[in-house]
Amino acid sequence: ADYTWARMMVTSRAFRLTIGGKVQRVLSPIADMMDHAEERWTTWQYDEELKALTVVALEDRPAGQEIQCHYGKKSAKSFLLYYGFSPSESLLLNGRGRDRTNLLRNSLRYPHLNDVHFVMFIHPDFPEAKQKQELVNDKYKCKKYAISADFSCKKSLEALSFMRLLQAEGEEELALLPKMGPNYDLEASPIMPLTLCNEIKTLEML
Repeated sequence: ADYTWARMMVTSRAFRLTIGGKVQRVLSPIADMMDHAEERWTTWQYDEELKALTVVALEDRPAGQEIQCHYGKKSAKSFLLYYGFSPSESLLLNGRGRDRTNLLRNSLRYPHLNDVHFVMFIHPDFPEAKQKQELVNDKYKCKKYAISADFSCKKSLEALSFMRLLQAEGEEELALLPKMGPNYDLEASPIMPLTLCNEIKTLEML
């Protein structure tokens, strides 16, 4: 239990710094209490002269403003797992109370906070499974996907494309699938809705 606690403390609070040409993880009390900023306006670095971690503003900010750092574009689940907090409620509400309009607006502004991750592959039980396995390239034999609140973003389109392929059934729908060569990328060239029936089955997978 003590080891697990210590490991989680280091994992969730350590900063990655380059010191003397080597990349290291260091603990820096107080600095590790900085709240998350969805847009990057500070950066941290090791100051060789001071022999210390320093946080530097990348733009002018009013005196007295809280110093925040950008922990990356991650889902709320990833923030909780790796950093020990979830920014979703405070960020999405943006300090304006539980306003549904504001919640929806910011959900679309920060769709990655609600990312759902899952693995998909062509199971033998899917219709025409053998044909589909021959159709896809190695990249899509078994792959992790993500869908966000924004269905128009590339990662969502890629996941929905593969779902449409999985649910394609019969000669009519199979004929609408693209010929996926070794370099075919569903993010760059997504499969759009094939038929109404196929799209219903695709959305039911969600």
